[in-house]
Amino acid sequence: MRLVASGSFAAAVAEGREARRPLLRRWGHLVGVGDVRLDNRAEVTRWSRQLSRDACDLEVVLAAVAACGPECLTQLAGDFALVLWDASTHRLVAVRDALGVRSLFYRSSPNLLVLSSSLSALSADERYDAEYIADFLVSGASTPQRTIWAGTSALPAGTILIQRGTVRSFRRYWCAADFLPEQRVDEPTAIERFRELFTDAVRCRIGDQGTWAQLSGGLDSSSIVATVQSLREDGRVAHGLAGTVTVVDALGEGDETAFSDLVVQRFQLRNEQIANHWLWQEDGRPPLTEEPRLWYPFFARDRRLYRTVADAGGSVLLSGLGADHY
Repeated sequence: MRLVASGSFAAAVAEGREARRPLLRRWGHLVGVGDVRLDNRAEVTRWSRQLSRDACDLEVVLAAVAACGPECLTQLAGDFALVLWDASTHRLVAVRDALGVRSLFYRSSPNLLVLSSSLSALSADERYDAEYIADFLVSGASTPQRTIWAGTSALPAGTILIQRGTVRSFRRYWCAADFLPEQRVDEPTAIERFRELFTDAVRCRIGDQGTWAQLSGGLDSSSIVATVQSLREDGRVAHGLAGTVTVVDALGEGDETAFSDLVVQRFQLRNEQIANHWLWQEDGRPPLTEEPRLWYPFFARDRRLYRTVADAGGSVLLSGLGADHY
């Protein structure tokens, strides 16, 4: 456990064996605590030139905020849940990435605001939120702020929380629904612009030689895989994919391996297949969680998928999951 205190701010970090990057850093009068992985690190680094080459992503963000102010947080691309304390202004800023990949929760009383990436750390009196549970059982989801614990809220994706003294404010800095389709663009121009944006989005997320991708045979994941390998063939990225993993459902009409096999053959990719898992399949003790997900009953399948990629040395898994939501 690492502890740091500054004025009326205190932070504690339990750095377990699963921590892949530093979670607590100081930068001048700023203290930052959180899990930060940047996709636009080079861009953010240019906002402040006072960095060593081995600075972690959290330090890159702190340096950018010191140089440009907290508004630059809205320009970060990647996965992050971050809390910043500015000792010079006595201002706390909490921010969550645009798609909500990283979690951040908070609980408040008249004289105290507590934030955590762990929901269990905030379950003070262990009272359930019955409305959240009912929503989840009926529809598989609830409102973005509600959690299973009464009195504990989630900071929504793409949102900044600012606390200074007793004044607290929230601002949503990114939401897919805020973007309206361009009505006057012609089809060839729209196609080319999409290709540029999609290719750039995939390119900036290609890491080292440990990058894998899910491959279902559908349009979304197949496009991601094909784009990565095309970038590698063109010499625009140093490494292509180390492998792909396909969840196969041969028990019904959802088997898409005829399509995923074509992608694998075209690019001569390693492909691991996880076949015919079913709901509540026995795989030891079901994982305990305070953040239920709609696909929770497939925990055995997901465990095997994780082990397959991790045992092969994979450190990043690209996915088309969620593409239909936007």
